[in-house]
Amino acid sequence: NRAGVIDDLRTLLAPAGIRVFGVSAVRMGEKIIQSTAIRGALADGNIHDAARMSGRPMEWTGRLEKGAGVGRKLGARTINLALPNERLPRLGVYAGRVRRVTRSGGRGRARAAVMNLGVAPTVHANRRVFLEAHILDRGPVRGNPGDVWQVEMKRFLRPEKKFETVEALREAISRDIVRSRAVLGIGG
Repeated sequence: NRAGVIDDLRTLLAPAGIRVFGVSAVRMGEKIIQSTAIRGALADGNIHDAARMSGRPMEWTGRLEKGAGVGRKLGARTINLALPNERLPRLGVYAGRVRRVTRSGGRGRARAAVMNLGVAPTVHANRRVFLEAHILDRGPVRGNPGDVWQVEMKRFLRPEKKFETVEALREAISRDIVRSRAVLGIGG
């Protein structure tokens, strides 16, 4: 029940010949880096701090699923990924990169994207959480349902919200694209 200390572990494990060594806490500024702090940063959408604390980019892997074509109608064609049921960051819009994972486990080139992690409440009712990624370059996107894609989130842009009109959503997507390009350092 997380009540023990190093000396308790030494006493309990000594009869089995197991030696226990203590390690000092790792800090980021005044904050102790621990899984609770990383989960808290993700829940807040603070991708930067979560990545710094974990020592690696914030990445998730999901399977491509056929969408309803709503993104295309809004002028921002997307790939739709079903992410596994694991710790996900705050629902909302992110700037980041996506890449297809080959069947042999290799990874395609990373492509800049603006992505929405959520349920798309303006255009869908009662949908499970998906990641919809609009790839910012104008190159073709090839993939088949079931293909594995890796997502790296770089920065939280805004929370997901239900817009009053589809036109208001379209305008927000345009602003999200501009912000993502700026965050990722790519031209328009």
